[in-house]
Amino acid sequence: MLLLQWNCRSLKNKKIWLHQPPFTTSEFWVFLETFLKADDHLSFPNKIFFRTHRNNRTGGGLLIGIPTNMSVRVIFENSQDPNLEILAIEIRSHTFTFTIVNIYAPHGFDINQVQNFFSNLKTPTFIFGDFNLHHPFWGGKTSTPKSEEFLDWLNQSHFSILNTSTPTHITHNFTSSVIDLPLCSAALLNKVYCYVSDCTFESDHLPIVVSWSKLTNASKYLKTIYWNPILRDSNTFIQSIANPTVEIVTEKISHTININTKNQILPNNEYLPWWNIACNNFCHLKKIMWKKARNRVFLSLIGFATKNTEGADEKRKSTKRGILCATIPYENFNVKLFIYFAKHITYCIA
Repeated sequence: MLLLQWNCRSLKNKKIWLHQPPFTTSEFWVFLETFLKADDHLSFPNKIFFRTHRNNRTGGGLLIGIPTNMSVRVIFENSQDPNLEILAIEIRSHTFTFTIVNIYAPHGFDINQVQNFFSNLKTPTFIFGDFNLHHPFWGGKTSTPKSEEFLDWLNQSHFSILNTSTPTHITHNFTSSVIDLPLCSAALLNKVYCYVSDCTFESDHLPIVVSWSKLTNASKYLKTIYWNPILRDSNTFIQSIANPTVEIVTEKISHTININTKNQILPNNEYLPWWNIACNNFCHLKKIMWKKARNRVFLSLIGFATKNTEGADEKRKSTKRGILCATIPYENFNVKLFIYFAKHITYCIA
């Protein structure tokens, strides 16, 4: 399961990137500075959104997107404080419960404002924030009183920082800093992996992706892209338009890719991280071959053994062995078992 944090610096003109990895591969989105207002419409397949927005002020805005098959409730929200915006939700499924907290502090995060709230969180928790705090502990060159207080709280709490070195913010003059910090409960630390994307997607902040191995038995999605119709339709569109622009062509091609992409949901099994559509197709082919081997090869051997057996007693024994072979599920067959039954069948042949 993937959780993605991104300070998008206005989501309106960057919606096209949401159809590309790592956004399409992440189940949970945690966006900051969306610049969205209450009447701005936002939808995406298989996602429901929880948002905050500023009243009578520009900028800001928080968003958390989650899969539609999970139940959620908002447990804390603050969007009107000019120094702190926060949105916290509790997510429940049939197997687990956890909390996501989204924080934006434009003038530096003051831990004293939410320390009591953090101490009362009982479920496993992820905290994603643009804290605008600098400290050598997480890759900064300087420190401030607020960052010192935050570090003191962190050392005494049950939370841990996941990213402590890779820059997450790049300015127009190409200086970098670490101000976007994902945190998690100490109980989750050995089950998560964090990395920073190498593309800003037209923002000045880099997305941060956190992989959580909690859902070991969750359904796995395999994506299949049908490139032939995509190339055909894209070529037809480009040739038919008189004055194509980058925005129009990009939007049309993205839409074409989306409608020619199939997401296959696999059964609830434990899949390794490298499992892909080729592995799934090979596994399916293996099951088909096992069925053919049992239904054709074994039944033909049984029929041959029965036909060439002399005596009613020997015929009865071979038929009994044949029934035994045919009723064993194909999952339980192996080479040794095959040889064992093959030998017993040949003993019945005259």
